[in-house]
Amino acid sequence: MKVIYCPVDAPAAVCEVPDAYPGIRDLIGGWIEIVRPRLLPPELVMIVDEEGLLKELPINLIGTHLYGITAPTPIVGPVVIAGEGIVDGEPDLIGLTDQQCDDLLSRYLPRLISMRLPDGCDTI
Repeated sequence: MKVIYCPVDAPAAVCEVPDAYPGIRDLIGGWIEIVRPRLLPPELVMIVDEEGLLKELPINLIGTHLYGITAPTPIVGPVVIAGEGIVDGEPDLIGLTDQQCDDLLSRYLPRLISMRLPDGCDTI
């Protein structure tokens, strides 16, 4: 399944994961937490490390911006963007279409990719 992977220290990219949950868990490095960012279409979700704040992971500017400026805490660590749909009659994570990947990489993320924290500010 195709997802968009947004690491903290490199540009966002399309990644192919063989199996939704284990593959995404490998990308984010921890337990999966699904969040619904305000600045993405409603059929898309952002997946983050549930314990990212406890691990004191660095701030992910792309994820924080997509989640919304009024978020109580920033999004930290790597972020994965995937679809949400119905699989076998139940809500589940689904892969992104080529069009969704193109839209994300060309319309939603370009101005965010160049954002950087001031020197010395990489965690909260």
